[in-house]
Amino acid sequence: MNMMSTLNLRAVVTADNGEPTTTSYAVGQAFNKRHSDVLRAIKNMKCSQKFRERNFAFTLENKQIGNTKRNTGFYTMTERGFMFLVIGFNGEKADAIKESFIDACLCGFHTHKKQKAKNSQFLACAVYIPKEYKHK
Repeated sequence: MNMMSTLNLRAVVTADNGEPTTTSYAVGQAFNKRHSDVLRAIKNMKCSQKFRERNFAFTLENKQIGNTKRNTGFYTMTERGFMFLVIGFNGEKADAIKESFIDACLCGFHTHKKQKAKNSQFLACAVYIPKEYKHK
């Protein structure tokens, strides 16, 4: 069975001002993870502070749990934040998303490369590696 057919990404992603976003609740539900585990995974990500600020927004909400109201937190994240988070997940669903993401990137790369080739320009991909991560 194709895992992507059982993982409905449209149910996970919403549009916020025209930009695709999702929440830590939706990620937990989609990947059968406890919300506290998703929150921990976000907290433990080794991304830059700039990336975190641009792609993750923490919100406190007053939620009724049983007979008491409690402040609970959740994250809203951009599609970049979502992919960064999910890349760290294991399992069939996570692997299906990673595969789909790679296919989409390669498709976009090859389309862009063909367009650039028509203009006789060279296409290069670069990855920035912070100084502290470079091999000495």
